[in-house]
Order: sequence, then C-alpha cells, then structure tokens
Amino acid sequence: MKRWWLPVAAALAVLVIRHAWSSQFNHDEIEHLHAAWLVGQGRVPFSDFLEQHHPTLWYLLAPATRVFHTVHALIFAARLADLGLLAALLATVARMVRRGYPSLDRRLPILLLASSFMMVRNSMEVRPDPLMNTFIFLGLHAWIGFVQEGRFRRALAAGLFLGAAIAVLQKALVVLALVGAATLLLLILRRGTKRLRLFLGGALMLLCAVIPVAALFGFIAERGYFRDFWFWNYQFNRFFYLQAHLTRHFSVFVTIGISVAENPVLWIAGAVGMALCAREQWRQRRALTSDGEARLALLVIALGYLPFLVINRFPLEQYFIVLLPLLAVFSCEVFLRVTSPWLPRAVVFMSVICAVISLAYPASGPQREVTDYVLAQTTPAQTVFIPPAYNPVFRKHAGYFWYNGALIGDAYDVYCQTHVDCSGRERQLDLSLWKSHPPEFVYVEYPEYAPYRWSDRESAYRLTDIPLLWRVTNRNRAE
Repeated sequence: MKRWWLPVAAALAVLVIRHAWSSQFNHDEIEHLHAAWLVGQGRVPFSDFLEQHHPTLWYLLAPATRVFHTVHALIFAARLADLGLLAALLATVARMVRRGYPSLDRRLPILLLASSFMMVRNSMEVRPDPLMNTFIFLGLHAWIGFVQEGRFRRALAAGLFLGAAIAVLQKALVVLALVGAATLLLLILRRGTKRLRLFLGGALMLLCAVIPVAALFGFIAERGYFRDFWFWNYQFNRFFYLQAHLTRHFSVFVTIGISVAENPVLWIAGAVGMALCAREQWRQRRALTSDGEARLALLVIALGYLPFLVINRFPLEQYFIVLLPLLAVFSCEVFLRVTSPWLPRAVVFMSVICAVISLAYPASGPQREVTDYVLAQTTPAQTVFIPPAYNPVFRKHAGYFWYNGALIGDAYDVYCQTHVDCSGRERQLDLSLWKSHPPEFVYVEYPEYAPYRWSDRESAYRLTDIPLLWRVTNRNRAE
C-alpha cells in the first residue's frame, strides 16, 4: 500500500481543488454567502431578511465578503477553507480508527471515505454543515476517548465540541441526543464504580455542551433579534421540514441510492462492519471491554441517525456527511477480516470513480454569466430578486422571502392559518420592500423559487437575452 497511497491521494486532492474552482455553484452556497454579505452590511438576520439557520457561519464569513469582489473568487476561497475542514475531519476519523482498531492500517478506510463524491462535494460546499461536522467528530473522538480512558478532560472536550457544533447548526442536536442515548445504554451495561464515573462524565459533557449554545443565544439576544431567530429556526422549521406538504419533498432512499451508486464499497463494507460489530458486542454484552463500549456507542449513534434521515422530508445530501464517516469507521471490521488483495484495489477504483464524477460535474459558467451581468448592470444602491444559485451576492434583495420565495412564502401562509404564534409581519415586510425598492432584475429558475406573489408583479418585467432573467420595464406597475 505504501507504493500507491501517496500518488492516489495527491492526484485526488488536485482534482478536488480543480473541482472547487470550476464546478457549479450550489443553491446553499450562494444563500449563505449572501447572508454573510448582508450581515457585513449591517443587516439583521431573521428580522431584515429571511433565514432558517443559526447565524454563526455568516459572522465568520462576513470579513471575506469585504475582501473578494466577484462571486467566483469568493466561493473558491470559501470552498478552500471548507476543504481544510475536510482535511481536519479525515485526520480526526483516522485517530478514531487508530483508537478503535490499532492493528489496522488506517489509510485504507480514510481513502475510502475520501473517495465518496457525496462526502467530498458536500464537505466542500459553503454551508454550515462542514464546520458542524468537523466539531461533531472532534466531539465523538473525545467522547469515545473518555469511554475508554475515563478521563474527565475528554468528557469536557466532547461537550464543548458538540456544543460548538450545535451553535453552528441546530441539526447537531440530533447527534448530542444520540450520544446521550448511547451513554444511557452503557450505564445499564456497566457495573460498580465505572458506572458512576460514566454518569459523572456524561453530566459534565452535557453541561459543557450548553456553554457554546448559551454564548450564541446571548450574542443574539444582545443584538435584539432572539424572538425572530427562535421562530424561524425552531417553530417554523419544525413545521416546514416535518409537517408541511410541499411539492419539493422527496424520499431518503433517493439520496441513499445516489450515494451507494457513487461508492458501493463504502456502504457495503460499512453496513457489513456494523452488523459484525453488533454481533460481537452482543456476544460480549456481559463483559464488554472499554474498546467494545466505544464501538457500541458509535454503533448506537450510526443506527440512531438513520431514523432522523427517514422522517425528514428534505433528506438532502449534506445530511449524510455525518453518517458516511461512521460507515468508514465500521468498514474497519471488514478490513480486519478480509485479506484479499482485491479489497485495496476496490478502494483505489472508488477513487477513480470520484475523480471521474468530479471532472464530469457541471461547470459554473451559466451561473457566472448571470452574476457577472447583473453586477455590471446595477449599482450597490439598486435591488434585485435573484434566488440562489444565481444571486450576485453583492446586491441587496427586494423581498424578505429572498430565496425560495414562493415555496417558503406560501408555506408561511399555511403556517399562519394554523398557528397562533404567527404575526404576519414578514408578509408585510416582503411587500413593502418590493414596493419601496422594486428590483431591476428578477430570475425565475423554478416556480417555487419565484418571488412571493410573482403573478401580481410579472407584467412589469420582460425577459432579457439571458434565459430566465427578467428586467423591469414598468417601474410604476412593479411598485
């Protein structure tokens, strides 16, 4: 393996960086970069413009929006930063493999994980998930270290890392809950003083997890928008993702099918490894070693994460970057038992598949055509209504529901019909923004992405030579 490890890893890294430069912009990337730019301009998230995520990433990215002045350069720089986070995550997973399977060459499962295009692509895209995921696995590594060694400083570190993950994105709450469930199972299985130490470590972890979240909430409250933040992140999101009936819902098995097709070796080896681990821990349930307890905890987290994906009505690809590293860890069970030379060759073949998908991925040219044209045709004082992934980032929007306008605006209308905590202020804000600053350009890629109540405004615009891009022709009617 020493002969081909470095050339394969280096070639894959070069192709991934090339992909970061040339590939198509994702909807979420533009959404978060534009939100970061708005924050840098002094706008208040949730109050001045729609968002449904924790604001941590926007404050971190806001300085970059003042350094770069083209969308392409900004995205490439932010993607490189995310690739740095991916490198840190791979190193953390490698340490988890070394901790759980010290006799195994950890380069094989790590290369297998790095050969998952879904993992690489969604760890590179500019959204909160890559930073959240890095914190999650730093926390999991610290926690299994505590389970094995019983050192309270590892429990403290686990809590701080998992709390930081939640501060970045609320989805990490699911992982914290699963760590708690795994800890309860170990408490049932343990005996004597080891049980007390685990209980104290679990309590310390939970207390420390509160610290980053409390810091974020205090930061938001001090700036006066906690009520709006809580509504869009928790009250409305619960309705939007778990209860509402929307046209863009899809099944989790679509995303799983895509991921399995891209890297079947990771999924097969991971699934078989989880089954082997479950059998082994069941046999030893009355006398689990500390290493066995750590593996059992990770197994509970991996299996418990699947129902979260199933009940979610938008099981997007980025949600899987939490599960895929766990599959890589459990693939070690297979690598320990299978000595066939075909297994390493299959891992190399997966790297080739990842490279081919990366090279064949659509380029960002059509999006850059729109963003560059709109930036050239407008001034910073003018507004546009261009949803991601074509939004020019450095221009103000003309509506509160500035992305997925019709989809979220209509869902909000339904929410307000059935929930007493809806003020309706956001609808009036959207209408007044449009009236006071009608957009120079409107881009309509999908009906769901059109402006809220677009049918009342469409007649004031005409299509330009760029497909799907509209320009105002009757400002009075637009108002």
